[in-house]
Amino acid sequence: MCLKHEHVVVGTHPGFIGAAVPRAQTTCQHALMSPHPFMAAHHEADVRIHQLGATSAVPIRFYVGFPLTASVVGDKAGEEEVTLGMLCCIDSKPRTEITRTQYATMTRLGRFASHFLLQKSRRLSR
Repeated sequence: MCLKHEHVVVGTHPGFIGAAVPRAQTTCQHALMSPHPFMAAHHEADVRIHQLGATSAVPIRFYVGFPLTASVVGDKAGEEEVTLGMLCCIDSKPRTEITRTQYATMTRLGRFASHFLLQKSRRLSR
């Protein structure tokens, strides 16, 4: 998933690759608000997201997203981390938890993807 203004561009969901979905209709709007992993164990029971259009259009019942971040020069002295997008896993079944191994794997994949995006950005800006 990557953020493009007020839309979310789906990267890998079968049937939706490259689709732009209004950000306000996605779980991603909540996930992007924090630099920490975000989990919605049961979409239909979560008051933040149970009425979203994307949730009802696709049978998403579980969501976990790990931030893709980059360091940028902030207004203050030094760098700050910004969230560029989310590395997400979804399921059609509710899940109450993920294992430590799954959490660690997603964290590593998120860091790798963040690093990859940074390197790609540097190559494009040359």
